[in-house]
Amino acid sequence: MKLHLRSHTGEKPYSCGECDYRTADHNSLRRHRMRHSGEHPYKCPYCSYSSIQCSTYKVHLKSKHPDKSDDKVYNCDQCLFKTVRKETYLTHLAEHKVKKAAAPIQTEEPDTTSEAKPPIVSGSSSGSATIV
Repeated sequence: MKLHLRSHTGEKPYSCGECDYRTADHNSLRRHRMRHSGEHPYKCPYCSYSSIQCSTYKVHLKSKHPDKSDDKVYNCDQCLFKTVRKETYLTHLAEHKVKKAAAPIQTEEPDTTSEAKPPIVSGSSSGSATIV
């Protein structure tokens, strides 16, 4: 919410120590600093491309290497989560396991929404009964 409010007030409390860049978002400053350091953590395994942001890396893979990009994106089979980092994917899967282990055990309860009906007994004059 603070970040949204800053878009209205123009407040930019985060500033770069190497240039005049200022921003309202600490993540924008983190990415900006990577420009000065030359750090590009997302490196394409198929060409010399590298990127500061995961989102631009994914766009690169899909546009420049469409036949190979599915190999480099990890998709969770339990939700819509996607990542290009194997470590992040494994951490995400572990979170599913923790949630599953912490969830209460579901037991099947008898249906109490409708009254149980007694079996229909059909009798004969000989005194024997048949359950229908």
